[in-house]
Amino acid sequence: MRHLLLALALFLSSLVLKQATIVAGDVGTAASYGPPYIPTACNGNRRDQFPPGNLFVAVSEGLWDNGAACGRRYRIRCVSGKNRPCKEASVDVKVVDFCANSPCPNTLLMSKDAFSAISRFHKSHINIEYTHFHLNENTGLNSRRKLKNSKTEMEATASAIKSHLLKGNPNQMKPSSDVPERQDWILIMKIEGIMSGWMFIQSTQDDQA
Repeated sequence: MRHLLLALALFLSSLVLKQATIVAGDVGTAASYGPPYIPTACNGNRRDQFPPGNLFVAVSEGLWDNGAACGRRYRIRCVSGKNRPCKEASVDVKVVDFCANSPCPNTLLMSKDAFSAISRFHKSHINIEYTHFHLNENTGLNSRRKLKNSKTEMEATASAIKSHLLKGNPNQMKPSSDVPERQDWILIMKIEGIMSGWMFIQSTQDDQA
């Protein structure tokens, strides 16, 4: 039983760490840029290249990747700037262009609509955290459902093991005095702590989605 609990704890830890790396991002700077937005370096004069809400960006040399950046998605959050420009929200954007200035003065140049979603001042220069994500809308939804189902299954497994340790008495707060069972109980407590971390990360991602 202890081997099963230890394996479950390690598995949960790896999932929490994996999800935590998704939440973390790189840091850089951003400013807004205005129309005309076409032609772009990615798709010329095609108007269907722009995402709903005109939430798009032009990237600097460091992110351009010889044009491979076209179509990439970033989640951007304002972290600081002059006169406290940051809003609490984050914004998801699509790369449609390459910064025309060389060197580019910012990591990302954001459309006016995208910039106003995270900054109170349209002409400010802000420090940002940005995260590249690979999911489209449908895949992102399915992934969140899969993660939720996985969490539910793990909660059920931990609950079943705990019930076994409590020997069928749900009101018993501690296991018997048997030393191996006490060790199992410690592992159960660790598993519950890991799952609390999992739930916190999931709630953070849901707020940002």
